[in-house]
Amino acid sequence: MSTQSKRPRQQDDDVDYVDSVHSQRIKTLNEGSDEEIERKVKALCRYVLACEYKKINIRRENINKIITPDNKRIFNTLLEQANQRLRTIFGYELQEAILKDKNVDEQHQYDTQTQAESSTQRRTTGGGTSGVYILRNIMKEHFILPDIVKRSTEDYINTGVLYVILALLFIHEREMDSNDLFEHLDRLKVTRYGQEPLPDRDQLMDTFVKNQYIRKTKLDEQDGEEIQYRFQWGPRAYTEIPAQNMVEFISSVSAFDMVYTHF
Repeated sequence: MSTQSKRPRQQDDDVDYVDSVHSQRIKTLNEGSDEEIERKVKALCRYVLACEYKKINIRRENINKIITPDNKRIFNTLLEQANQRLRTIFGYELQEAILKDKNVDEQHQYDTQTQAESSTQRRTTGGGTSGVYILRNIMKEHFILPDIVKRSTEDYINTGVLYVILALLFIHEREMDSNDLFEHLDRLKVTRYGQEPLPDRDQLMDTFVKNQYIRKTKLDEQDGEEIQYRFQWGPRAYTEIPAQNMVEFISSVSAFDMVYTHF
């Protein structure tokens, strides 16, 4: 009798002990979770800023390796917290890149979205996810005036040429073959062998391709000895430059050209 009566008590004591240990583990994990999340958010911010500085791709699989190797379910939570930090402190936003404009309506929907939306909300533009992220500048214009943000003459020249190329592509449904594009650029003195103060055209195009503003693909059908390519808007161009901004840029250049020609 005494042995049988002790067994239930012992079992109850064992259950209570297990529950106590389990509760203590949960408490310990919860107490450390905020610090762990904070550490991973900082690691993600450092990683994407370093990638932006080096102009290399920010890939989802690399982010997972850094912040969530054992728990991919918290990816979106960490991404949103990192984005909040990037917006508040650095004026940047991490956004999944658009690799190709598959549908005009989808692009219009994307262009009309506000800068305050999170990247996780903005990814659903159709065509699946790209797995590549872009660090996008979302600072207000009055914070990035030339008097505040100093840039070299070379940067201004390259940016001007880039926008002209993107504008030419834009009015040709965002893609042109190399023959047609280079014919326009030759008229603008952006030549194959360079002309002061510009470097040679191939070097410029390679830089724009590397920075993901332009996509370059070899044409299947080749005529002649020189290799022909198709140039298109790249993921960074889609991400950073809404269609309305490009329309305004083209309009401003056209207006300036009309005034200059008149005088």
